[in-house]
Amino acid sequence: MMSGMGDRFFIEGGVPLAGSLAVRGSKNAASKLMVASLLTDQPSTIENVPMSVEIDITRELCEKIGSTVSAVGDYEIRIVTPKVTTSLVPELSRKNRIPILALGPLLHRAGVAEVPVLGGCPIGHRPIDFHVAALREMGVEIERREHSYYAEAQEIRGADIAFPWPSVGATENVILAAVLAKGKTRIENAAVEPEILNLIEMLRAMGAKIFADESARRIEIEGVSSLGGARIRVMPDRNEIVSFATAALATSGSVCIEEIEDRYVKAFLLSLSEIGAGYEKEGNGIRFFKKGPFGPASVKTEPHPGFMTDWQQPFLVVLTTAEGISIIHETVYEDRLGYTEDLRRMGA
Repeated sequence: MMSGMGDRFFIEGGVPLAGSLAVRGSKNAASKLMVASLLTDQPSTIENVPMSVEIDITRELCEKIGSTVSAVGDYEIRIVTPKVTTSLVPELSRKNRIPILALGPLLHRAGVAEVPVLGGCPIGHRPIDFHVAALREMGVEIERREHSYYAEAQEIRGADIAFPWPSVGATENVILAAVLAKGKTRIENAAVEPEILNLIEMLRAMGAKIFADESARRIEIEGVSSLGGARIRVMPDRNEIVSFATAALATSGSVCIEEIEDRYVKAFLLSLSEIGAGYEKEGNGIRFFKKGPFGPASVKTEPHPGFMTDWQQPFLVVLTTAEGISIIHETVYEDRLGYTEDLRRMGA
């Protein structure tokens, strides 16, 4: 039983979770697809868009720039930006990490851009050094102001970019800047998360020329002169898949998550096999269930295709019910283990 009071929840546990559900579209993917639509004056339709704060903030950004965003069905939006009415958006009512990705589209459309400093979850130091360095290599002049980033570019040109770390945001930023740039851009040590491939899928549908080699972490983009609109479906939310799966396992339940593919959560499934958790294909989804006592596991968070940093918290909760000693090594964000103090207070 659960009731909400503001941002507080009261939960009465002890009941195994059982049933079937379909997870929402990925907010992390949907927000990037909305930004990609800014690259053209033609309309785009995005399906399977979740209702979330992340989408609300991105919508506010797009509408301030000059976009018309309208609902055309359940979880489906139409977005069109016939003209950029302003490319200077130094502040929004709320913060997330999306506005920095609008720099490329705005520079292509208007030549100048200003977006707010980044917000987001308090999980550790999340600098944008890679974003700035890469954009400068592509001919962008960018400076940090008190509450915003200001950028100018007479012409964005292709460049060879090699990231020291496969940064998701920086990879997305370069892709969005490169699709209309002059010449060819090559990204080495690129992030290749499924959400990035969803973005590439949309850009290709818009007319972009992009080659992605996932195993080599290499993405190549040949700039084109213009892009059109597209229809695209947002991929399932990988974090929701893992959240519901771990909730079922931690409560000794059995839950089927519909309309998902194992390619989205391969590393998670491997870790489930390691602890002896049950999962199996069922129809167009996957059923997760407890088939016996859990054993210990050793997990290291890594960029895709490794074990995603967002998954370690719910998976650690399952490990508190496992026999033996498990190890979680968080390598991405240094402040992402603070919640363990609360688990200790609960007896873990």
